[in-house]
Order: sequence, then structure tokens, then C-alpha cells
Amino acid sequence: MNKSLINIKQKNASSTADPKLQSLEKLWLKIEKHEKRNATLEKKINTLFDQFTIDVLPHEKRQCQQTTILIQHLIKFIYKKSLSEQQRVELLDWIEHEISFIEQHPFAEGIDIESIRKSFTDALMKSAKNIPIDDSKIDLEEMRMMLDELSDGRLQLSDEELIALAKDPSLIAQHIENLQQEHAQEELEDEMFNEQAFADEADDFYDFFNEDFFSQSQKSKDSGLEKLFKSSQLNKMYKRLAFLLHPDKELDAQKKIEKNALMHTLSDARKQKDAFTILKMYQQYVPEAEFIFDDETLLALHRLLEEKVQDLNTQHRDIKQSNAIQTLVWRKFSARSKKLTQLNFEHHIDDLETENFDADDLLTSIKTVRALGKFLTLRIEEKNAAYFNFGNPFSVPF
Repeated sequence: MNKSLINIKQKNASSTADPKLQSLEKLWLKIEKHEKRNATLEKKINTLFDQFTIDVLPHEKRQCQQTTILIQHLIKFIYKKSLSEQQRVELLDWIEHEISFIEQHPFAEGIDIESIRKSFTDALMKSAKNIPIDDSKIDLEEMRMMLDELSDGRLQLSDEELIALAKDPSLIAQHIENLQQEHAQEELEDEMFNEQAFADEADDFYDFFNEDFFSQSQKSKDSGLEKLFKSSQLNKMYKRLAFLLHPDKELDAQKKIEKNALMHTLSDARKQKDAFTILKMYQQYVPEAEFIFDDETLLALHRLLEEKVQDLNTQHRDIKQSNAIQTLVWRKFSARSKKLTQLNFEHHIDDLETENFDADDLLTSIKTVRALGKFLTLRIEEKNAAYFNFGNPFSVPF
């Protein structure tokens, strides 16, 4: 927008110092300021993400790849009989944790998560098949423990069902699939319940604060905006814009394309009764734009501009609170200066490379069941120590 709405004129008004006009001028300037603020924020977010893509993203992807390789390496040990029951449970917990990490990682595209999950399930089935079904109940309890790890404790089976699975491990996949479907249905029902509860609460709120008042207030507002859109001056603006922006009157091919897009915007504004867009386009594309409105229309225009300011503030808040990956990266790394932002990138890269080094070290050191067993025992001991020290029980190294 090249200029503010300084050419608004009230019918029969002799001075542009009229308070109504000054108020409109302030609102229009505020709109321009807020539009610029929002555009600047979006540009900052996208610029930071572009730099993140260059500097940090390769390290993020390397971490996902290293974690995938580690998972595939650990899966090979699941069915090894020389692991103790406690060690096997710890191994399953470790693998599940790493798989969940990959599933939730925003930059794990290209990694076949379903294939990794299938490999994990197949290894569990092979492990279950190796359990002697004619032995004591301890063997069944070990199988039950492994299935609990696989299903987060949701797969509750009797001894008879466990024996049936031991005879035909392929049944495990069917049980897990049924659990996943049940879980998805439960989430859907919870979501529907929460939405209905919110709707009921909202209804109660409006009933409590006199629904008639809000209804009349909204009708009054809509009536004012409707009159603004139907005003002869606004219709004249639309016709003048349509005349100036019609692509058939343009000989230059590139300008013809641009005007075609503008005409679509103008037509949409008329269909949607978007008076603000028409006013804005008139001010942009009509030389010496002038607006002549009566008092009632000026009041409706004032409401329109106030609503636009509120919309822009909401938009600014939504941009900052968005869960889009670009915004998440911006919130995590943005700082007061480019130098501090870059420093945040570098610290994060150092952390990623340390984790990648640890994964490489594990792949090198854990070659045998014995080596894995020692490491699993160390993990178990550190978890137990963390519990007794009231620390985070999950803060253990690779």
C-alpha cells in the first residue's frame, strides 16, 4: 500500500480534521503497520529455517540414519537365548525408545519406519517361537513380558493364548493390529467427546451471559457492514477497479497475467462481501483515490477497520504459536542477533555430533551377545541408581 486513507471525505464535511476521519486515519495506519509486522515475522521465520536447512539439517538426518542403523543392529540380538530375562526386557525397551524417536522425528523422511517396525515384530515372533511351550510357567511369563513391551502393556493374554502364540507366532501380528485399531478408535471417541464437551460448555457460557444480547449485537454489526458493502460509493469503487484492472484491456503479456490475478481477487472480494479488500485495492490502484461516505457508512467502515486490526493481531499470534516445522525451528533457535542464533545452531550441531559419535561407538563395541549383555546390565544399574537418587530414571547414556 503506497499511501494511507487520507482522502476519506464525509458528505458535506468542510474539514478533514473531523474526529471520525482522524480515527479512521489512525486505524488505517495501524493496519498498514500490523500487516508489515506480520510479513516481517513470517520472513524472519522462513529466513531462519532456510539457514537451518543448510547448516543443521544434514546433521539431523545423519542422526536419524545412525539411530536406524543402531536399531537394526540391536534387533538381531532379541532372540538370543543367552540374554537374561531382565536384559531382554531392557533391550526391548531400548529398541522401542529408539523406534519412537525416529517415528516422532520431524526430519526422518526417507526412513522406512514401517519396515523397521516389521523387523522388530518379526524378531519378537522368532524369540517367542524359541520359548519351549512344554516348560514351566516361567517361560510363559518371559513371553508375556516381551509382549507387554511390544504393546505397552495393553496386550493381556491368558496362559492358553500365550501357548497358542508360541505354536503360531504369526498370530502376534494380528493381536498387535487389533490393538492399534482399538487404540485409534479410542482416540477418535475421546476427541469427539472433548469436542462435544467444549461445545456444551460454550453453550452454557452464552446462555449464562444472556444470548439475546450477543445475538442483537452481532445483528447490529452485520447490518452495518452490509450497508457499507451496499453503499453506492463502494459499488462505484468496484466498477472503477474492474474497468482499470480488466486483463482484456492490457496488451503486455506479463501485465495481462498480473491483472488477471487482480481481477480474481477483486471478484472474490465482491462475492464474499469483503469491503476491506475493495477499499484497499481502490487506494492502491486508483490515482487520487477519494472516499465520500455518510455518517452511518463511516461508522460501519470504522467497525470494519477495527475488525481488521483484531484479525491481524490474531494472525500475528497464530504465526508465533504455529506448530509448522518452520515456526518450531524459529522458536527453538531464534535469538536477539544473527550471531547468537548461529551460536545456537552450532551448540545444537555439537550435541548431534556427540550423539552420532556415541552411536558409532556402540556399533563398534557391541559385536557379541556378551558385550551387549554387559552394556544392558550397565543401563539397568544406572536406571536403578537414578530411581534411588530421585533423578530422572530415563537419563541414561546410549
